[in-house]
Amino acid sequence: MFTRNANAKFTPDLCSRVTFVNFTVTPSSLMSQCLNIYLKNEREEIDKKRLGLLKLQGEFKEKLREKEDQLLDALNKAEGEILENEALI
Repeated sequence: MFTRNANAKFTPDLCSRVTFVNFTVTPSSLMSQCLNIYLKNEREEIDKKRLGLLKLQGEFKEKLREKEDQLLDALNKAEGEILENEALI
């Protein structure tokens, strides 16, 4: 099933049974792809730095997600007044 309608609405029943794939091409995605190709071919040292930074950014996002989960777990297990709990604050 496919549609060219960008504002198509699907029922929850259909959404639970299918996987949606978005093949939309945007100017920013094209620019990103062109930049990747250029850097790989012309500026390898900058491409390596960029890839390292992207990897580091992913690691930081994962750490942030872990810290958020820990905080939510601590808040969930807190007893009594949350604002009076020194360890939680």
